[in-house]
This record gives sequence, C-alpha cells and structure tokens, in this order.
Amino acid sequence: MGAAALDHIPFAGETARLTLEVLTPAHAPLLLDGLADASLYAWLDSKPPDLARLTQRFDAICRRPAPRGELWLNWALRQRSDQRYVGLAEASVFSNREVNLAYFVFTPDQGRGYAVEACTAVIAHVARDYGAGPFRIDVDTRNVASQRVAEKLGFERAAEPVLAGTLRGEPQWDYCYTRTVPPG
Repeated sequence: MGAAALDHIPFAGETARLTLEVLTPAHAPLLLDGLADASLYAWLDSKPPDLARLTQRFDAICRRPAPRGELWLNWALRQRSDQRYVGLAEASVFSNREVNLAYFVFTPDQGRGYAVEACTAVIAHVARDYGAGPFRIDVDTRNVASQRVAEKLGFERAAEPVLAGTLRGEPQWDYCYTRTVPPG
C-alpha cells in the first residue's frame, strides 16, 4: 500500500517575533531588496535575482501539487514588531513523509535567532499536520552559521560530508543534519 496523498494544509503561523506568511508571487517585490545582497549566495551556486526571475521562481514553487507527489511549503518571514520582512523558510515534504528544510535570513537580520524561531514553527506544523519526519537540512561544510542553526534546532550531523555537486566550478561538500520528530 502506497503513502497517502499529500494534500496542502494551509498554515500561516505566528511565533513570538515573526509572522509566517504563505509565500505567493506577490511577495517577490516585497522580498527583492532582502534577496539582492550578493553575500547571501556565498554557499549557493546562484546570484541575486531580478524581479522577473524572483516572481517566476515564487510562482513555480507555490504551485500545488509540486512534481513527483511532493509538497513545497514556503513562507515569507515578517517581523511582528515593525512588519519588516526578514527572510524565508521552506519545507519540501516528500511522498514518504520525509522533509527537507531550508531557511534564508536577510543579512541585516542574521544572528538574531529568526531561522531557529521560524523553523521550530515549521517543524511543529509539518510534523503535526502531515505526520511527517524525519527532517533533514543540508549545509555546506563552510557555512558555520547555518550549521549552528541546525544544531540549535536539535538536528544531528552525519559524521562524514557528502559531495553535493559543484559551487562556482569547485567541489561542494555538505553536511547532512537530521532530526526525528516523535508523532503527536
């Protein structure tokens, strides 16, 4: 018997400091300035997007269902105190209920715990509403800040890095962090 279908369950949550808004293409102009900082792409083989590319990307990742029976869940992170956007959180839920997490915090807002706060809410939602887990975060071996986020979220790092492809023509090695969330 195969896994039950993954139906989208809307979730727009709040944490102590953040509102998690379900991402739409309308967020592209609102997030463009935050995503324009080239330093955000140190560990990614991409460059800052222009408005047309960002709108197109948001349109593609917000479609339901995603290819291969997956769910792509994406949120814009908005600070509750001043309504500024501070980043993005993403969860890819696969048909076997395994989940890949990703987060993107804009440069001026890094180091303030927003990624941990947002991902804690995302993990709770996805575990509760989809019965999903285990969770996985892949992090470039040189991205110490992202490694700290994974560890603060209670993820454990695999002993050996894996070759994840290339980054600007050089081999890119990632650590795989995993966390099992008990049901309920």
